[in-house]
Amino acid sequence: MARKIFLFAIMIVNLLMLDRAAWAQDDYFPPPGIFIPCCSPGGTGGYTGATYGENGQSAWRQVWGAAPGDVVTFRFVLRARSAGSLHAWPQTTGGDGMTYIGDPNNPYEKWYWNTGQRSSGGTFCIDCPWQFTANYWNPWIYVEYWDSGDGWDVDLNIVNIQTPQKSWLALFTDPDKNTAGGLSNAFSAMEGFWMGSGSVLAGSDWKLGAILGAASWVAGKLAGYYDKIHNDPWDGDFCSDSWGSYYGDTSVSWVRDYDPWSGGWFITSIEQMTAAGNMASTAIDRAASAAAMGEIDCGFARRDEAMWALHEMGAWMGYFQWSLQTIADQNPDIDMSAIYGTLWLPDWGKSFLGGLQ
Repeated sequence: MARKIFLFAIMIVNLLMLDRAAWAQDDYFPPPGIFIPCCSPGGTGGYTGATYGENGQSAWRQVWGAAPGDVVTFRFVLRARSAGSLHAWPQTTGGDGMTYIGDPNNPYEKWYWNTGQRSSGGTFCIDCPWQFTANYWNPWIYVEYWDSGDGWDVDLNIVNIQTPQKSWLALFTDPDKNTAGGLSNAFSAMEGFWMGSGSVLAGSDWKLGAILGAASWVAGKLAGYYDKIHNDPWDGDFCSDSWGSYYGDTSVSWVRDYDPWSGGWFITSIEQMTAAGNMASTAIDRAASAAAMGEIDCGFARRDEAMWALHEMGAWMGYFQWSLQTIADQNPDIDMSAIYGTLWLPDWGKSFLGGLQ
């Protein structure tokens, strides 16, 4: 019954998306009421130069004063728009964990502008914050862009450079928590994006719609797990181990029968990620609670369990990323940009979890 309800929901969303397509051709960027600070097409922003051509790098800016371990916060600011789409991601030459930390409900900070037309919109925001941890002195930040029209212009403006402090338990640093918060927001936004994209792909092959529906579901779960790193809910049972919470969620395991492409790894990775995520969530809560009560032995025991579970979740997220790409690669006749354009997120999540110490 659950499978029938899920497929029916996909079909309904698909019909709504098809209906939307009728008027989406009139959509444009920016939408009414949204203001872009500068209006000089051709790239006259203060620190960048425009993204002329289809692929390349621009908006180079050096972060003077940043030392290894410092957390750098900056803003991606759109200064001029042009014909064609823009797909741009902030990068750094000397850091880890590049993280979108904006509010997806704020139209200026929203990331992704899908207008229904290739002549406008794309992957960017108007004015949104990003963050990363430096691993070299004075690193550079820049924009990597592809499949973009001429004349777009972006500034990267430094907001803050912060040296983190660790607690006595050293469970997570402040930048760890900030990165986890950004990952939680990103997976939460991806939940809706994958569900909408799945409804569109279902028109070409309903099995692909089911695949992205399952990806949407697990994105919501992952958002919750990363939020547990960002926040520390109380758990008074902090001297009990967390191994009993290592169990996978099988809510979308039925999709395994409709995946002829990944050899079962797509659903297996989801089951294992949720098992490790459940254990990590429990261990994190108990470790933080033990720290608050001064229970050192219990705190460090739960910390070790949390780190094991988080590393395990990161390893399975690598399989999740691989299986998504494999599914996309085996459907060359279908536009799989909804997968190819989002593989950065599990890659980022995997790298973050694997780097926790």
